[in-house]
Amino acid sequence: DKAICVARWVNDLLVKEFPMDADRIVWIWNGVDESALEGEGDLREEIGLDRSDKVIGYVGRIAPGKNVDLILRALQYLPEEFKALIVGWGTERAEMDNFKRALSEFEGRAIWLGQRRDIGRVYRTMDLFCLPSEHEGNAMVIIEAAMAGVPILASNVGAVPELVDAGMKIEIIRPSAHDIALKAMELMED
Repeated sequence: DKAICVARWVNDLLVKEFPMDADRIVWIWNGVDESALEGEGDLREEIGLDRSDKVIGYVGRIAPGKNVDLILRALQYLPEEFKALIVGWGTERAEMDNFKRALSEFEGRAIWLGQRRDIGRVYRTMDLFCLPSEHEGNAMVIIEAAMAGVPILASNVGAVPELVDAGMKIEIIRPSAHDIALKAMELMED
């Protein structure tokens, strides 16, 4: 029998924390279905965004530890042309209530689309992808964003350091609204 892990750090954790021989563990990067990113165009016109808007996006679960509200709160430190685009859903009522409350504070600057199947169009709408999580395994959304050519901000958790080591261009952030805003401004100026 073998254990399969999605990242080296999970492999190392199993060896350290569980009685498993290293030769019984293999790690394989998450794969992404490239066809999901196919298609034409973006969502800007459909969702009321101007071409001049600078869109910071998130795709994923809205759950404790994902810190999606930090993306919204970063808007308070950014010029008006910065907008947030959030795609995803959560199952925990308290977390969804907190998210909706934060969303309402930035009406006109934050858009929540719920779940979407046209993920390629979603990524093509973004100028920047942000994942300010407290924990991750090997986030497929980072790989998707990179494949879509979207610059990435991400917390230094889970497999993120491994993705950077593998050559993926990821700007490391602390999970804070202020740091997200600072890094977004730096990347948008380039």
